[in-house]
Amino acid sequence: MTLPSVPETLWKERAGIVSVASEVNRLGLIWREQPLHDVGIDGQIELVDDEGHATGRIVAVQVKSGSSYLKGEGGDWHFSPDEKHRFYWENFPIPVLLMLHSPS
Repeated sequence: MTLPSVPETLWKERAGIVSVASEVNRLGLIWREQPLHDVGIDGQIELVDDEGHATGRIVAVQVKSGSSYLKGEGGDWHFSPDEKHRFYWENFPIPVLLMLHSPS
């Protein structure tokens, strides 16, 4: 019997999402992960004011995870989106943050 395989990319992707969620939580902001299959938005961050009130102000977030985004001797990050993704993010109805995550 053959069982379904889990793609190796799943673990890298999940590590990036979990890392972003943890950092957003540490900063006292609200993280809303996209629960369904996404095509370029992994979640949203809602800003919280200094008094701890949810503001209703949100940004969309796309997380890219993997050491392939880490380039150069100084640990510089590099990401060049495909034109279709750039166009999608530019036309999204709210601002989109791109977050790069290194598993190491």
